[in-house]
Amino acid sequence: MKTIFVLLVVIAILLGGWLLYKDQNKHDVVGEDEQGIASNYESSDFIWHIEKSPDGTAWPHDTVTLEVGEKMYHVGEYDLSCTQNTDVPVSYSETNELSRVQCWWGGAGEEISVFREGAGYVVKKRWIQESGGPEVNAPRNGEFEVIVTLD
Repeated sequence: MKTIFVLLVVIAILLGGWLLYKDQNKHDVVGEDEQGIASNYESSDFIWHIEKSPDGTAWPHDTVTLEVGEKMYHVGEYDLSCTQNTDVPVSYSETNELSRVQCWWGGAGEEISVFREGAGYVVKKRWIQESGGPEVNAPRNGEFEVIVTLD
């Protein structure tokens, strides 16, 4: 009887730990808008459209648009090569960040991300660069600034 009790306690602890781990790694966003209506967006709800520069051009020039539901948002034009970045290292991931595009050329570029802020969503960008190593002491990125508010 004592063995069964110990076994049940161990199973309960393992199950509780798994549920806690699963909840912490969830990327769904749940919030309420000004009217108290729940709004749920997952990372997959933000669809990036990147119009690449024509082949044969010496310098990339990409146009970035974000689709959310039935709305399209012009995010900008960049003299960089842009791609959706789905493999973001946890150490670089910002709080409430849901989706990211990275535009890069020759060791520097722009990072464009969708964030949950309060009851809404915003698109922010910041400059990024290769750090050059610890002896150079150069920052890896700048501060995010809002470029589009999603409605």
